[in-house]
Amino acid sequence: MLSRDLSLDCVTEGVETARPSQMLTDMGRNLIQVYIYSRHLTDIDVEPIIDRQTGHMRTALG
Repeated sequence: MLSRDLSLDCVTEGVETARPSQMLTDMGRNLIQVYIYSRHLTDIDVEPIIDRQTGHMRTALG
């Protein structure tokens, strides 16, 4: 893959089912935008999710 050969991260978008998601994971693609995990989110929608996740990390780290 071109991005791998150039040592670049690449987000694969438009994955809508588990099969292609698994195929991409098996190929070593770890940045996949998939609708099967969550609907598309705006920055306003995602902010509380990030806050919850970082809060969990802060709690776990003490």
